[in-house]
Amino acid sequence: MQTEEMLHQIVYVSKPTRSMTLSEVRELIIKAQINNHFKDLTGILLFDGDTFLQVLEGPKDTVMALFEKIERDPRHTQFTSLVERTIPQRDFGNL
Repeated sequence: MQTEEMLHQIVYVSKPTRSMTLSEVRELIIKAQINNHFKDLTGILLFDGDTFLQVLEGPKDTVMALFEKIERDPRHTQFTSLVERTIPQRDFGNL
């Protein structure tokens, strides 16, 4: 079991390489929620029609593995990490 001191959080922004419909964004969010649940990851994903902002939090190794996978994803461009830090508790654990 992970202790609270071992939680990690990353915040990043990126832009999709093509326009996305609302149904595509919904599908992306649903898949992320399912996958993240089984990986003990929490966070939030926001999309304003032009830019994604995502917060990922959980065990450091798991957060970093997903972050690196997203960073390599060819569906993203202008990928920018804004914050990376150790956190004492989850900010989005009860959503």
